[in-house]
Parts: sequence; structure tokens; C-alpha cells
Amino acid sequence: MTIAATVEVRKATEGESPRLGQVLASAFQDNPDICWCVPDPHERRRLLPSMFGFLLRTYLPLGEVYTTDGLDAAAVWVPPAAQVDEGAFVAELTEIVPAACQPRMFHMLELFGEQHPDNDHFYLPAIGTEAARQSRGIGSALLRPVLDRCDSERIPAYLESTSRRNRALYLRHGFEVIGEIRLPDGPSIWPMWREAR
Repeated sequence: MTIAATVEVRKATEGESPRLGQVLASAFQDNPDICWCVPDPHERRRLLPSMFGFLLRTYLPLGEVYTTDGLDAAAVWVPPAAQVDEGAFVAELTEIVPAACQPRMFHMLELFGEQHPDNDHFYLPAIGTEAARQSRGIGSALLRPVLDRCDSERIPAYLESTSRRNRALYLRHGFEVIGEIRLPDGPSIWPMWREAR
């Protein structure tokens, strides 16, 4: 039996946000896009818990953040037609991200925005498993609740894959690469779309 078959996935609660921010920070510490935005590893270790804490505070109220009973992984989904105050989002991100890193961070987010589909879909801005628990099927288990819902409600899903390894995971779950975002002097990121099955 695989770990994915035995892991319990459930919706996260507000009180779990600090722990899940740490988990996502750990998972993204060496992610190519984050390394491009924040090249210094010590700065990333300092910044990422605050950044992912902010992401969770923003999206947890939308009701589609999932975790495991062990709080060792999280998937942050944005449901169709969800409204987030973009001005407030940018203002708080500006407070969190060091000034030297802001040009790259905001350029990357602008490129994401240019590729983002306009039609209704579930969007996955972040999914991560604590480094010591990766490659055990937990990410697949975290994808399942929303992808099952997408299929039953006939709603597509969208994400940006920031690594080849993650891209392979998403391909296994029915996502298709629909483009490529090339960061200047940096890594490629692959927008991916999944039609309901």
C-alpha cells in the first residue's frame, strides 16, 4: 500500500495557517522560480514563511486550502469566480518582499497574469509537501479532492508548474502544458490546463 492511499486529506483551518506557511516555505526553498526571484538562500529562508503565510491568509477564507492530518503538506486552490482585492494583495506583498527582489517577483507575477485564462476554473497557486515527506504520493493525494470536484462539476483546472518534476506529476493527473513562460536569464515555467474528465 502506498502512502498516498493511506494519507488523510482534509480542508485546512485558520489556526493551522502558521504551520502550513512553514511547510510551503520548506517545499519552495529551492524551487527554480523562487530562486530566480530571491537568489540568496538565507534571504529565502527568512522571506518564504512570511510570503506563504500571506498567501494562506489571502486564500484560506475562500475555503479551498487542503492539508493532511499530519500537517506536512498543503494545496492552495482558488475556486472559480473568487474575488481577491488585487490592490491590497500587491500592497501587502510589497511590504513582505525585500525591495531588491521586487522587480523580479512582480515581473514574474505579471507574466503569470498574462497567461492566466479568463474562463471559469479552479486555480492552484501553490502546493507543497515538507521536504522530508516528498516523493511519497502526498501531492497526488492533495490534488484529488479538487480534481474529483472538477470532474463531477465539469470545471477545468489551471496551474503554473515551476519545475520539470512537478510538471510530470501534473501530467499524470490529466493536466496538459499550454505554453511556456521564460523568465529573463532564468528558468522556464509551464502553464498547465486540465479539462474535466
